[in-house]
Order: sequence, then structure tokens, then C-alpha cells
Amino acid sequence: MSSPNGPSPTLKAVSNPIFDKALEEHRQRLEDWELVDFAASSPEGVLNVANEYHSTHAKKSALLRCVNRISRIIAPLEKFFSAVDNGVSSHPEIAGIVWGALRFVMQSIRSLSAYFEKIGDVLEDIAEALPHYQDYADTLFAKSQRVMEGLAGVYGDILLACTTIRRIYKNAEGKGGSMIVALRALNPWDHAFDDVVSNLQRRRDILDKRVVHEERKIAHEREADGKKRREEEERQRLREKEEAREKERLRLLDERKRKLLDRLQQSTYAECVTKHEACRRVLSKHLDAGRWLLNSTEFEKWVDSSVSSSSILWLRGKGAHLQHSRQLSANCSFTQPELARQYSPPSW
Repeated sequence: MSSPNGPSPTLKAVSNPIFDKALEEHRQRLEDWELVDFAASSPEGVLNVANEYHSTHAKKSALLRCVNRISRIIAPLEKFFSAVDNGVSSHPEIAGIVWGALRFVMQSIRSLSAYFEKIGDVLEDIAEALPHYQDYADTLFAKSQRVMEGLAGVYGDILLACTTIRRIYKNAEGKGGSMIVALRALNPWDHAFDDVVSNLQRRRDILDKRVVHEERKIAHEREADGKKRREEEERQRLREKEEAREKERLRLLDERKRKLLDRLQQSTYAECVTKHEACRRVLSKHLDAGRWLLNSTEFEKWVDSSVSSSSILWLRGKGAHLQHSRQLSANCSFTQPELARQYSPPSW
């Protein structure tokens, strides 16, 4: 609990557009004599003005110092008040009047002291919260409309609380004094300050709920983004794995082709001619054998150099050499090296 006798620390002013809007709306509701105290452009500046009124009164008010001393003496005795009430009730003629008056004075002193303590506590509580609200406006929730609306409402109630505190210490003529402040504090029909504090707390509770909701929303979005990022990383990993597999397949294919070409180059032209003539003799007895190859789409594409860039047509299975001979018979433009490559025995 803050002490009404000690000044509150002066806060450094920080620019805040949300507060500027709330201040402009609040200034429109002020009297002309109050505008000078709300010329600050930051919540810290306005709070410093209210703190100055409160701390100045605490320093200069002899009545307040006396009330605080007496209040500290009365506080430990309050637990005996009920026992005294029971004793007085048995002889109410004179003792009741004396005790009633004494108790009224003591309760008034305690109420006055508690009133000033409450003002100090409210100012201290606001000062503690302002840096957090500044962070809300600057970075944490600047993009959240609901949080900014709630923050604007809190700033409006802070301004109203500072205005009410200023009116407690100074009237329209700029006059104050301990007795005037004491009468305001003890007025049982004046609940303006309590109502302001209650509304401020209600607004702060609403803001806290919106902040909690926004934090959960942000956490959910981050979790969803993290999941999406992990899924994308997994897809990228699979793509890289597939690319590596394809690269290896092509490497093996090139290696196999190279080995095959090396093998083909080892065959002589005479060997190929001999083998070709032998195959032609076999095919002469079976004129339709191998025709399917010459008529196939794959063969036509391979022969057409504009479609296929490969110099090798792969034939797998039995009778491959016969198919080669049928192919050579259909296309007699092969040179001797090409013919040698056609009839070289495969390496697999």
C-alpha cells in the first residue's frame, strides 16, 4: 500500500496514438479551467500531474499528517470496539452519547486516512500498468482492433480518474485546502471517486480478457504456421530425396550406356556381317517375323532423329539379334561402325 505522505515517481512521457485519441475525446468534456492540467500528450504526463497534486497536498497538509498519526493509533484498537459497544449498551444514558461521539470521530479519521491511501494506491497501480499498456499499443497487440478498443477505454477511465483526483484537491477557482478535501472525502453522498475507480477496474478486466484471447489466438496461429512450415519442409525433403534418386538413376543409366558402348566398340565389322547374314537366313523362312517392331510407334520415333536423340534402341528378350537384322534390312543406311554396334553382344 502506498503512503499518502510520499511522492510518487515521475514517469517518462512516451508517444501513444491510442492515448492521443482518448485524450482528445476527454478534453472535449472538460471545463476551461481544467484544460491546462491535461495539455500533456502522454498518459505518463497526465498521471504526473495527478501525482503532483496528491504528493503536494501530502507534504503541506498538517491535518493529513495528524490524521495519519491518529489513524495508526486507532487501527489496533478497532478490534475492541465491539466489546465497548456491548458495555455501553447496558448504560446508554450518558456513556452511549460520549462513546458514540468518540467513535464517530475515530471512524471519520480512519475514513479520511483510508481515502487518501486509496488515492495513492490508485495512482501507483496506474503507474505500474502504463508501461504494459504502452507495449500493447506499440508492438504486442498493435494489429488487434479489439485490444486497441479496450485499451482506448482504459485510457479514457485513467483520464477520468486523474480528473476526479484533480477536482478533489482543487476547485474551479483553483482553491483547495485540507478542510475542503476532508469534507469531500467524508461526504457520504459523494461516490464519484469510488465509481470512477470501479469503472476503471471493470475496463481493465475487459482489456485483460481481450489480451488473453488475443494471446491464445496468436499462439494458435503460430502453431498452425509451425505445422504448415514443418509440412513444407517435409515436402521439400521428399522432393530432394526424389531428385537425388532420379539423379542416381540417370547416373547409373549413363554408366550402363558407357559400358555398353565400350563393349560394342570391341566387336569387329566382320563378326557383325557374319551374324547379320545368319539372322537374315533365318528371317527368310519367316517373312513376317519382326514386322511388329518395324511398325511399332517406339521404332518410328527412334528412327526419326527429330523426335529421338538416342542412338540406341533397347531390345530385351529372346530373338533380339533377329530383330536387329530385320531392322537393318528395313534401314540400309547404317555405316560399318553402326552395324558393329548393332550386333555386339550385350554385357548383361
